[in-house]
Amino acid sequence: MSEVNHNYVALWRDTYTALGYAFFADQNAHTSQMGAAIATKLPAKQLSGIFDHGQYAGAIVSAEIASSLGDIELHAVYARPDSGRTPLTRMKPAILDSIPRGILNRPLPQIVAGDFNAPQAEAADGTWVSFARAFSRSSNEWYMPTYRSHIDLHEFKDIAESAMARPRADMRCTFQAAGCPDSPRTSWRHSSGSEKYRLDHIVASTAIMPSKVWYTADFPAWGDHRAMIADW
Repeated sequence: MSEVNHNYVALWRDTYTALGYAFFADQNAHTSQMGAAIATKLPAKQLSGIFDHGQYAGAIVSAEIASSLGDIELHAVYARPDSGRTPLTRMKPAILDSIPRGILNRPLPQIVAGDFNAPQAEAADGTWVSFARAFSRSSNEWYMPTYRSHIDLHEFKDIAESAMARPRADMRCTFQAAGCPDSPRTSWRHSSGSEKYRLDHIVASTAIMPSKVWYTADFPAWGDHRAMIADW
């Protein structure tokens, strides 16, 4: 789960525990932040110390889960959207940048899932185009603008967002891998309906790719994201 308000972690934990789930979240996270959480009925233990993303505790929650596929590691992510305020502008790339480094040498198969708030677009070859880039209609290509201020930050964002399409050599975006001809292509839309992005993702080791992955057909009346579902 993503966008879990840390003020209500205890309520979420009590609710899921009563339903027979183990519930994992970071109760030490700052209460002004939204974060991530994991709920599972499989045997599991929470993991810590994998990701070095500075002050953004609770943005990634990890668990080792004993599944029918064998032991796996699942990382739930909430990469908060960018903001004009400098600390929040650096939050998303710092969170995403920590993921490839954190899972690089982990021995178990990996699943990284959640709201990445990226990418801006997906190229035909499967690469992700970050929100740091702009599109040139004249040359019909994406490029990194040099006219923007804080170009170093934009380059950091470009690398961090683009890398999430394949954060480790053995990992792929499950939606792209499955083809998903019958699923909607976007997971998020602006209230105006003019902007449509696929920002919710499940990226997994190729050894444990799901048999099916899809987004629900409709946007819920109370939100702006389609639910993403994978069946193993």
